[in-house]
Amino acid sequence: RPTPTSMLAVVHLLLLSVRLPRVSRGGPRLCAAGVLDVAVQRTASGGLGIEVDPSTNVVASNIGQPTLNVGDVIVAVDGEACGTRYIGALLKPGADAYTFSIERGTPVGRKALEGIAVRICKEAAGEAKSPSIPLAGEGLDAEVSAKMLALVGALEASGPPASVTAADLSGFWRLRFTDDPRLSAGASGFGLVPGCSPTAQFQLYGQPTPDAVQCVEVIANQMSRSHQVAALKGKAEIGATGDAAGGPSGPAVSDVYTRIELGGAPQSDSGTQQYDHVLTFLGDTIRICRSGAKAAAADGAAPQPGCVRVYEKQESDRAQSDLQALVSARVVVEAKEEPEDTRPRWEVADEQRRSASGEGGPMPDSYGGIP
Repeated sequence: RPTPTSMLAVVHLLLLSVRLPRVSRGGPRLCAAGVLDVAVQRTASGGLGIEVDPSTNVVASNIGQPTLNVGDVIVAVDGEACGTRYIGALLKPGADAYTFSIERGTPVGRKALEGIAVRICKEAAGEAKSPSIPLAGEGLDAEVSAKMLALVGALEASGPPASVTAADLSGFWRLRFTDDPRLSAGASGFGLVPGCSPTAQFQLYGQPTPDAVQCVEVIANQMSRSHQVAALKGKAEIGATGDAAGGPSGPAVSDVYTRIELGGAPQSDSGTQQYDHVLTFLGDTIRICRSGAKAAAADGAAPQPGCVRVYEKQESDRAQSDLQALVSARVVVEAKEEPEDTRPRWEVADEQRRSASGEGGPMPDSYGGIP
């Protein structure tokens, strides 16, 4: 079965009828400045148990090589430099073991991991039957979720930003991955309405004022088979770097929402909602946030870092275009799963008339973008 990571190459070695002697699994050997030599060996299944990005030779996932880390850049195989070649071209057929020369903890590796993370989530979303919040275990399957968590860990290992300003957060961000179960109903909570579910989330910082923040969600309505836009609006409060015991380390940010809109109409009972999180990684295209530490387990184990949210930085035109496409898309529902529409017939007919005449379906006017 094809996996959602079709653009990543899984490196396999052929089984030999005569096994060659295995090399030592000792620690990495320092060779050229900044380069490590590590031994890799074929696993019991006959492969190397790694996935390597074909454009950068960066290790994208690793389940079989204890000497390699996700994010390592492979620069040579058995002493032969990769250059612009993919490492698969340098693997000698029939060999039982290899020596990889790698660069670890480099900006090249981190940048490549940012692109790999976004690509994995995009491919998973493209193969899904219908759009949904990219939630581990729900919108994303176990394989993709495990790879994303490994990528998150590798990026966080490079360290959080020393500080963050409103300018650093300014712009559009699209949610690409989360393991926060609260988002199954969306930050707006409209996913709790029968027949409704969130399909995407965007954030906009710095407009119309430097401290402003908006959280925009696309809500699928299975009864009307159309989408609505829910928007939370408020202010972002940036605090000092936090480093609580057992919790995530990085600049603290609080998104305080005081207004909720649905289809552009304010909701009178919205109240105040607040999302407190720590910025654990900030790259050119990726922002990683974690909530506070999870409670310690009953057996006395240390608290674990809180739930993660991974956002991709987007240019304004692209974010608006993606949002418009999501809102305009028809909600596809299998007949056996379609909830009963209990609305009066006149209301259904009126909605169908407005939709057919181009009046915007459930929206009061045609969608004009994030205000």
